[in-house]
Amino acid sequence: GKEARGRAGRGSCSPRPPHMLTLSCARFGLIGHERYESNIAPTQLLTAEDDSLAKVAETMVDGANASGPFTACPLPPLYYINLDEDADRNANMKRQLVNVNSHSTRIRATTKVEVKQALHSGLLSLEGGVRVYNDSMVFPAGAGVDIEHADGIYTLGELACTISHLRAIKQAFDDGAMTALITEDDISFRYYYNDWVASLQQLAVAAPADWEVLQLHTNNPLFYTGYAANSSCGVYANASGEHWMPWDVSHWGTLAYVISRPGMRRLLDRTANASILPRMLSADQFVYTYGSAYTLTTPLFVN
Repeated sequence: GKEARGRAGRGSCSPRPPHMLTLSCARFGLIGHERYESNIAPTQLLTAEDDSLAKVAETMVDGANASGPFTACPLPPLYYINLDEDADRNANMKRQLVNVNSHSTRIRATTKVEVKQALHSGLLSLEGGVRVYNDSMVFPAGAGVDIEHADGIYTLGELACTISHLRAIKQAFDDGAMTALITEDDISFRYYYNDWVASLQQLAVAAPADWEVLQLHTNNPLFYTGYAANSSCGVYANASGEHWMPWDVSHWGTLAYVISRPGMRRLLDRTANASILPRMLSADQFVYTYGSAYTLTTPLFVN
């Protein structure tokens, strides 16, 4: 998604490493969702027994030669985050989902107003010197102060974005999903279906066995250009096992990722029962830091 400090639940929340903090919460009191279902029953990712790594390697070809489309192979249950005010984006998602072989659920994004009210009411409290400001970035001390996560400074939009992703993860967990595809509402599926002949299932099988979160897109263009410069096949993943690399703080972006049930539990446990626990406030780092996360070396989806 596009980097957007000013909009909750949309795009990447932040490109910079955040400050460690403690957050006291009661499940935020903001959990809620609206369901949009396709006619396809939920289908989980294939296991290693269902598809061999050799087959994965054989199918990883340059996108220019791919035959597509890949609509016959289902995606995991899909949860997409959307603000109520962005009805046009929701309509576009529904149009795309008609052709997507997946069970789909809309997650109503948390707004900055809701976050501000929760902070003022005490339902949501921040500790450890963390400060949250309006997205105008005009501070009490005056304008011209850079937002630095190292100093514990965040915006309402960043916090709303994180809560929106937790909302999606919690709904997937409550639904009993073993794996889930979490996306933002500016995602496009055309690249996946038109340029790839390897499915998300096959790519997941090829991922390291300990994965809990698989990042399918990063907003950092230097990641892809830098990888391409050192790859024999350009920006496309190849059959040499270079499909995945460990997640790094420079791989920001939460446009699309797959999360396993253990990964869901690990993140939700950090916000359960009004506990005060160390955590990161930016969704980009919160989602990927606390478990085993890997980034796909080619953007499987685009925005």
